[in-house]
Amino acid sequence: MNTLPRRILIGLLFALGVARAVAYFAYAAHALPLPIEAFHLEAKMVLLAERVVLGETLYPAWREYPHVADFFGPIYFGSVGLIGRAAGADIPALFLIGRAVTVATGLIASAVVAVAAGRRYGRAAGLLAGIATIGSAPMAGYSVMVRPDVAAEMFGVAGFFLSRRRSAPGLVAAGVLLACAVLTKQTTAVFLLAAGLGLAAEGDWRRALALLGGTAALLAAVVGVVTASVEPRFASCLMGESRTPWEASSLASTLSQVWMHAPDLLVFGVAGLVAWASGATGRREPALAVLAAVLLASSVGLSAKRGAALNYYLSLRILEGLAAAALWQSARVAGTRLRAAGLAAALLLASCSMVPGLLFMVLQADHAVATWEFLGAPPGMQMLGTYRALFRMASAPGARLLTDSGLIDLYHRDRAVFGDPWLLHMLAETGQLDLTVLRERADSGYYDLVVTTSPIEEPFYADYDFGLPMPVVERLRARYARVGVRDTLFFYRRRPSG
Repeated sequence: MNTLPRRILIGLLFALGVARAVAYFAYAAHALPLPIEAFHLEAKMVLLAERVVLGETLYPAWREYPHVADFFGPIYFGSVGLIGRAAGADIPALFLIGRAVTVATGLIASAVVAVAAGRRYGRAAGLLAGIATIGSAPMAGYSVMVRPDVAAEMFGVAGFFLSRRRSAPGLVAAGVLLACAVLTKQTTAVFLLAAGLGLAAEGDWRRALALLGGTAALLAAVVGVVTASVEPRFASCLMGESRTPWEASSLASTLSQVWMHAPDLLVFGVAGLVAWASGATGRREPALAVLAAVLLASSVGLSAKRGAALNYYLSLRILEGLAAAALWQSARVAGTRLRAAGLAAALLLASCSMVPGLLFMVLQADHAVATWEFLGAPPGMQMLGTYRALFRMASAPGARLLTDSGLIDLYHRDRAVFGDPWLLHMLAETGQLDLTVLRERADSGYYDLVVTTSPIEEPFYADYDFGLPMPVVERLRARYARVGVRDTLFFYRRRPSG
């Protein structure tokens, strides 16, 4: 491929990648210190870390009251909670600690990709790879909130590349990292699968079986020991996500979001798969082709779960970085005019596919700035005052407060009723919870105050995915009346007797 067109197209990739990364860092800088949730359901994640701070079980009996469910692995929440305990952190500080851990692990994953690509294709290509991993649409929210996805991804990508080393210690270390990935978030087992299949695709069946078998044995041993000695519900809770229904509508909705805001994830993923499988980089790279195929297939497949969102496509940013470097290398070694023309078209398409994500991240940065401006203005200060008053009320030992707000419920600490309103609603809707205690308390008027984020007396509350279970709501409607609305919160107290 001629030098000038190649430089122009690669320069375009660099420019778009840098612009998107700058927008992301502007967004992250404003999102990290937010005094409210940085993204949906963050409070539930802080609640799980808070349980570690308090020395409570991380896997309580969720079917019975108070219905706090943890279906994640323990490493992320254990790490955040132990740091918080050592620092004497309160809940606001725990938000900051968890967010910092998420951002740090995300940047480490980007650095791993940059180093791996640099060793294959050169330092400049490695730099492009690292930049291209930063700022894709799924990073809005999920990469700056208290949540284990990014940390699990870090373990997974590091374990994958470490498995490429031709040494027994390297393979053992890879297995440990891949096991840590699974024990952080179970869906990152796809990195273990990709690493094993990648070795097999290169003809190294012995190492592939050793990695898959050894890591599986390590996971089984850890789960067995922890379940038998510390957390009796550990094994069953790790399988908890299997209780979530699968829906074609969720798949269609999530794919639509990806195509609208992050087509680059699919375009780069497919481009990388073709380049590595065909040898366009100068040699066939079956392990990377397998990684691309596994991550693409798993991202699309897992997004069919009810409630799925862009976080299921988060790991495709790893592919985007690697594929950007592969396109760089392919442009350098392209021979025939036809092949050069095809690569030019691929580079142009890849560049164009980054534009929606860049615009999306710019909007996220603008929104984060606007949020701070709102919080500093009288209406925002009033809203924060309302929430802080409710936080104090929930923190009181004798508080009789029921809410569908995960953020307010968080301040009940070890008395939290559920933590995750979406999960509570889904588990109740599918008949997996014993709601006897909540129903009886609603019937008897036990609660002094009920606070919701949507009006419970309206028919549409039944379709509100973040609401209280309807068997409880029906009883609340009979015993409680609305007494006020403030800052999108609805307040209810017991109806006068007689």
